[in-house]
Amino acid sequence: MSISRNILLCTVCQSLFNDARQLRCGHSFCYKCIVSQFDKTSNRIVCSRCKRIHQFESFSHFEMSLIVDAFVMSLVTEHRRKTTIQSTPLLAFTLEQILERSPAPFLIAKCAECTLRKELVVCPECEQVICFECISQHQLVVNNHVQQDWMKCKDTWNMIYEKSMLFDEQQFDLKSYTNELKTRVEKRSNFLFETIEKWQKIYENKMNQYSEIYNIIRQEITTQYQSIDQHIQIFLNSKDPDPIKVEHFFREIKDFKIKLRQQIKQIDEYSQKCPTYSISNFDSSILGTISMQTSIEHLKTIIDDDNNEYHIEIENDINDNESINSDESEQTIHENSNNQEVQESNSTSPLTTLDNIPNKKLLWSLHFKFVPQYIALYRQSILFASDRWGFVRYGVCFFLKIY
Repeated sequence: MSISRNILLCTVCQSLFNDARQLRCGHSFCYKCIVSQFDKTSNRIVCSRCKRIHQFESFSHFEMSLIVDAFVMSLVTEHRRKTTIQSTPLLAFTLEQILERSPAPFLIAKCAECTLRKELVVCPECEQVICFECISQHQLVVNNHVQQDWMKCKDTWNMIYEKSMLFDEQQFDLKSYTNELKTRVEKRSNFLFETIEKWQKIYENKMNQYSEIYNIIRQEITTQYQSIDQHIQIFLNSKDPDPIKVEHFFREIKDFKIKLRQQIKQIDEYSQKCPTYSISNFDSSILGTISMQTSIEHLKTIIDDDNNEYHIEIENDINDNESINSDESEQTIHENSNNQEVQESNSTSPLTTLDNIPNKKLLWSLHFKFVPQYIALYRQSILFASDRWGFVRYGVCFFLKIY
């Protein structure tokens, strides 16, 4: 089995390597060939095998970077020697040459091959003592051993060469994948920054809009409350109030209660919700997803790894009958004379019942499912109670009783 001639050929001159030099990429060429390929204008050279560009400061720097490929040169030398041996007789040394190369004069001892006591010489290859009759046979054995060792070295070199080429290919693929991943990360990062700035402006506008609507609702509540307060003062100062006006006042309070609930619901819908970013589970999405929940439009915007946006509709209904949690436990306050719980009546008493009441006394009672933070009193009577955020969750209940 002979050495592949293609391994020992320079790809530029297509001849056996002569003073082989190695570039940084690991490919070898003849010194004259590699020097002829160097561009002195730009101080760079392009490898003719892998097309990789090598940049240098000067020509002297380029010469100093060239590595002598002693291994390839040893293969070339061995290839030339083997070619020469194959073209000559099998016996590589004559008797005179063996005698001349023997480091010691003739010895009288046992031969290592035939074990006979004869005149011996020392083999220059294995340093064994051999008689003149066994020299030819011993030379064949030596040549076979050298050839076997050479085949092992050549197989090892071919295996290393194949692994080196595979390593270069894998290294190139990894660099390409790394550059692609870096580009995706930078693109994703820029997109997220732009998205955050975009939603920051949107939320600033929503906050300003919320502030304006809140001021409008507050002004409306204040105006209507002042109107009801004036009616209460008139009724309390009146000795015999008109039943029609009382009924009208009942309706006004009921409308105010309904409108107040609608305004509270509108304020809850304008509550601010910030965007959140989910960390990737490293299964299908590397960079995770960013989600922004907008309570005004009732939409949840989700941005995936490829910068695609899609919306999910969210329905949030507000139940006016739900209890409002507070920092303290739930309590019920009763402020009637018998300490009994009084439920609010949605129906209005008929006019006929009011006409038959000779003396009327206005009593106030408040029923709620939370601990009040603020209670408004009017002439030792409770008008309304609110939580710590200023929201009136339940309206005022008042009844007419006869004493």
